[in-house]
Amino acid sequence: QNTGGDASAGALSHTVIIGVNAGDAIDNVDANGTVAIGSGSLTSNTSGQYNTSVGYQSLFTNIDGNKNTALGYQAGYSFEADTDGHGQLTAIGYRAGKFMTTGTGNTFIGSEAGLGIDGTELTGDNNTCVGNNAGYVMQGVCSANTIVGKSTGVSLTTGDQNTLIGTYAGYKLVTDANVTALGHKAGYNNLQGACTFLGAEAGQNFSTASSALLVGYRAVKGNETYTVATCDTTLGSATVNCDSADIYIGDVVTGTGLDAGVAYHVASITNGTEGDSVTRFELNVGTSVTAQTDTTLTFDPTNTGFAIT
Repeated sequence: QNTGGDASAGALSHTVIIGVNAGDAIDNVDANGTVAIGSGSLTSNTSGQYNTSVGYQSLFTNIDGNKNTALGYQAGYSFEADTDGHGQLTAIGYRAGKFMTTGTGNTFIGSEAGLGIDGTELTGDNNTCVGNNAGYVMQGVCSANTIVGKSTGVSLTTGDQNTLIGTYAGYKLVTDANVTALGHKAGYNNLQGACTFLGAEAGQNFSTASSALLVGYRAVKGNETYTVATCDTTLGSATVNCDSADIYIGDVVTGTGLDAGVAYHVASITNGTEGDSVTRFELNVGTSVTAQTDTTLTFDPTNTGFAIT
């Protein structure tokens, strides 16, 4: 049954067109099987086949691309196949894949997943982005990336062949390629190519070496030790106060006032944000701590997990 569309395409069959300007340009029986629901949905389509478009201005620009599925407000808005019959785009979610133009075989699922940017639209192939804002600014020939998780790979622009899985994994990766980050915040600050991060927060602040392998929870979370000279400790207490320390839970702690025979680490943060201006934290043990004022403590994030660099 046909509803709406161009009257000149009266021979169409198995087609559903509902909404103002939906399927407005269809003029060819090759478009049989089209489903266009929503104002402006598939409005430019003439001969594209097997397309399903539901949502305001979804697949708005497609003319002759085939086998595309778009569900959501402006999902797949800018897509137009590089060659007649190409496509295979799946865009599900608010503005999912909005600025992807000629790429083939891309999948974007989630609100603004693979959104891209206006001006340097995405033309790459075979990207998969699943999650809110996943692959948010991918552009140009960026290709063959697998990105899964909320805000995962959110800064990636033109990097290729990356696998980023986990909330905020590979968050700051921009143009590098062949990075694998698996786990919450794995490789969060990484700016190097061909690295592998396996485990939640593995290499979270690691950014200096390419072709590195980091395995384990918080493995080599940072690349260097961090010294704070303004720490106050209390006899027999696990609580430590300091002016400001960019430290993380799990950091190994040594220094004056701490028994050298005890393995201390940051157990929790009670004032401040992990990695940014912490002023009070708890050690894992306090019975052997002595009282010190403005003592120097060293925090080492590199003593956990396994790494090859």
